[in-house]
Amino acid sequence: MLRMIVAAVGGSVAVAGVALRIRQLVRDRRMAAVERALASPRRAEVFSEEMVANLPPPVRRYLLHAIAPGTPFASSVQLETVFGMKLTPRAKRRTEMIGRETLAPPRGFVWAARAGRGLLAPRVQDHYAEREGALRVMLLGVIPVVTAGGPDVTRSARHRLAIESVWLPSSLLPAENVVWEAVDTARARVVVTIDGEPVPLTLTVDDAGRLQEVTMLRHGDVGVPTWRPIPYGVRVEAEASFGGYTVPIRMRGGWWYGTERSTAADASVFAVRAARFR
Repeated sequence: MLRMIVAAVGGSVAVAGVALRIRQLVRDRRMAAVERALASPRRAEVFSEEMVANLPPPVRRYLLHAIAPGTPFASSVQLETVFGMKLTPRAKRRTEMIGRETLAPPRGFVWAARAGRGLLAPRVQDHYAEREGALRVMLLGVIPVVTAGGPDVTRSARHRLAIESVWLPSSLLPAENVVWEAVDTARARVVVTIDGEPVPLTLTVDDAGRLQEVTMLRHGDVGVPTWRPIPYGVRVEAEASFGGYTVPIRMRGGWWYGTERSTAADASVFAVRAARFR
């Protein structure tokens, strides 16, 4: 009898494992299809100084530094990323997440990463596409331990897409959904409208146009009982050029940026190893 019970339990576990694997394969294929759709080819236009001649000085400096004249307009960028962040407020150290991201503002992004190293390292999937955002964390590649979706998660993902536009400077050129205004000689505000929601960002640049800081109010629930706008931002620590685009390759910051609730120990680190513009 015991052997029969053990065999039955083992069979059930195996069936459940197969079912999880099939469901994950379906999700992976859907995300792969979304990535292909986001990674559309470059547009025919090329960037020129005349395109930004009438913009406020800090905006003009930033765009002229970020995009070399004659560079074809990219519609998307594929990033190799290394993010370090505390996964919970009580965590003593940052977890390193190595991944890749296809970023195509204002249409969406897909980010897939592995949190840590080794066979048991959690796998993370985060995306915003087709007006929907979702986050999923899995063990052994198929066992879901965190599944988050719905209107609040979608709005937070939309705000992530907006602030990450600095990794695709061509998406920040003036357009129907991108409106700039100067704040002062070093700062400019850009309102990026994504799927009907205007998302304001404030960029700080130096005299040469190098990006120094990006701040916003991002929809979140970090350290608060209910979802609400929370100060969010990053400080640029390093930049590099890829195919005519100069973008941050190391930034530090995150939730509650610029407030007393933000400390150096809690700050996340966002690094880019490579960027391929399309």
